[in-house]
Amino acid sequence: MLAATLIVKDEAATLPDCLASLHGIVDEIVVYDTGSTDDTVTIARTAGARVIQGYWDNDFARARNAALDLTRADWILVIDADERLTGDTTALRAYLQGDPAALLVLPVVNLGPEGQELQTLPSHRIARRAAVRWHGQVHEQLQPVAPHTAAAAVSAPLPLDVRVIHHGYADAERRRLKAERNLALAQAQLCLLYTSDAADE
Repeated sequence: MLAATLIVKDEAATLPDCLASLHGIVDEIVVYDTGSTDDTVTIARTAGARVIQGYWDNDFARARNAALDLTRADWILVIDADERLTGDTTALRAYLQGDPAALLVLPVVNLGPEGQELQTLPSHRIARRAAVRWHGQVHEQLQPVAPHTAAAAVSAPLPLDVRVIHHGYADAERRRLKAERNLALAQAQLCLLYTSDAADE
């Protein structure tokens, strides 16, 4: 069983296309909403997703782990509302029936304002649910849990033509808001580290 996991907030404009790209590929869609005030929750539920209306506490890993905990699927696919899954998705389910690595790397293609490809970056987007947890308040990462302690031993590229297309850089205002949010979170983390170090002295 393959489940798509998302965390969202006020994504009514982008979520429908994301969910449409998952149709016929995943068995389940689970959505952790962090406080939407638009139609995001209604859109997700209408599409058949299981939605939890949660909260936002400036911790991406906590929110993503909350989404992870909503499913008992064997495999998870991590995707955001401003992303689309494309490529040879019909071969994906058959591949997961074998014995692949617990963490699978997919290429994420970032598109610019004119739809041009800005860059392609590798990212862990498919994982055995029971083998991973999220870590990191910002720029969060999937990491293996015991007995999978060495990421290199459980991580591998997905040998299929499957890609994630990221539209988030196409909107200048969204780019600005994301940058400001991430900067604030990074500064908060630095303050925490400084306070902790000072207390230890």
